[in-house]
Parts: sequence; structure tokens; C-alpha cells
Amino acid sequence: MKILHQLAVGFKRIFIGRSIPRVSGQKSYGNQGENDFLNDLRASLPEAVIKSHVMVETNKGRCEIDALVRYNNKLFLIEVKHWKGVLIENEGYFISKKEDPYTAEIYTKEVKSPFHQIKRQAYLLKEMTHSNPWLNTLVFFFDCEQVNASDANVWFDDFYQLVEYIKNDGKSSSLEEIDKCLFECKTADYIYASALFGEKNLHCIIDPSSLIFDCSGRKITKDDIKKIKIEHHFSYDDVIIVLKTSEILTTTIENGSIRVLDNGVYHTYALAKIKWIWIGDAS
Repeated sequence: MKILHQLAVGFKRIFIGRSIPRVSGQKSYGNQGENDFLNDLRASLPEAVIKSHVMVETNKGRCEIDALVRYNNKLFLIEVKHWKGVLIENEGYFISKKEDPYTAEIYTKEVKSPFHQIKRQAYLLKEMTHSNPWLNTLVFFFDCEQVNASDANVWFDDFYQLVEYIKNDGKSSSLEEIDKCLFECKTADYIYASALFGEKNLHCIIDPSSLIFDCSGRKITKDDIKKIKIEHHFSYDDVIIVLKTSEILTTTIENGSIRVLDNGVYHTYALAKIKWIWIGDAS
């Protein structure tokens, strides 16, 4: 009976249960560029408070902010654009021109202005946090060939110039309002799964009720966790939990799942199809 049960659970794990979505090669490349930028920013500004991938949910709209940076008494909202080629601003949008490396043909397309996007992000962030700090908004164009944009907005295509701007420029604000804004906002959780073709990952907010574990009689909750590694077997998963204290605990789950909020909609994903989970505010 035990073998039949294991077979039933094993096949259910294979054929039933939602898996996280696959991302395109372009998006995966952009995500890696954002991560490289954030790692460099933390290394260059070790004294700054940096929150990345901030999830904003309000009844007036939602968005994801690439980075919020508190440096002394200044707060910066940064949008990272990992666009290739030549970028030309043109009356509220950008024209992107890229050369095909094989044919030398120039491809042109219109892309939305990140300056409009970041203004909306700033508005929604204040709505969600019920705070009113001065938000220094800036756009960083990562790895592009050339940017032609007006100086009406703050933007950079050189990382070191951006760091110097954060250190020496920008408007200051009330520390009380800055702290309120940072305290009320939440960094996205990150889910990753390896795939035969491409990559699967997701920025979202995991429902805390999905991350309650019994480790040898010890109750572990989302507030305790830094990251989770999941090792898969045919009929069960070994869930390896790294706590914020760096302590490592392990538990076994037969057919678990997590519930997440993504773009205002709740989805349930099978642990059997996930490799890593990073908890946002603990990262």
C-alpha cells in the first residue's frame, strides 16, 4: 500500500500542479542586468539603505520599483532599463535602434518613456505608504550604446556618475517621512526554477500562510526565513530552510504548494516545480 501511495503521489507531482512561468531570453537578460546593477550599487554605497524590487499595490494601480535608495536624508527612486542599441527620446516616448550583428540591418521600434513610468511609480508609492518624502526619481540606462534624451529629467548611462549624483546631489527630505515610506513598502519575494529550455522565475509576494513549516516540532514562519532550497524526489521534497539567523533546518513535504500574489491576482504553485525561494525583506 505504501508503494502504491508513493506512485500515486509521484505521478500527481509530475502531471498536476501549477509551475511558475517561463521568462523570455530578453527578460532573463534584463533581470540579470538589474541584479548586476543592484549588486554594484550596494558595493559602491555600503552606508545606504537599498530596497530592490519593491511591490506597490493600491486601489489606484500597481507597479514594481527596481530600487529605493536612502542615502543620508535623501530618498532616490531608480528605474533600470536594460535596453540595447541607440535610444532617442521623441515627444513622450523613445525610439530604439539596434543593429543586427549578422546582417547589419537596423531595427527600429517605439518604447514607452521610463520618465512617465517613474512618475507614476512615485505617485503610487506615496499612496500605498501614506507618506510624503521628496522622491528623487532617476533612470539608469544599462548597457546601451548611446542615449539621446533631454535634461528635463534625471538620467544616467554611466554607473559611476549615478553613484556620484546620489552622494552629492538630489533634494533632502524629512527623515520621518523617508523612514515611514521605507517601513511601509515591501520587497518582492523571488521564486526560481531551472528549466530544460530557458528559465523560470517570478517576483511576487508569497502568502505567509504558505510558509509555515514544522521542523522537528519547531514552528517556522515566513518571518523567520531568509531563503529555501528544495531538493526533489519522486514522491516528496526535502525543504532546506535557511533562517535569518543563518541556522539551517530541514523538513520533508509530500506534495506542498505556495500561494502568491502577482499583479493583483493570487496563484498557487507546486513546490515540486520550484528550486529556490528567496524572501524579499530578508535578502
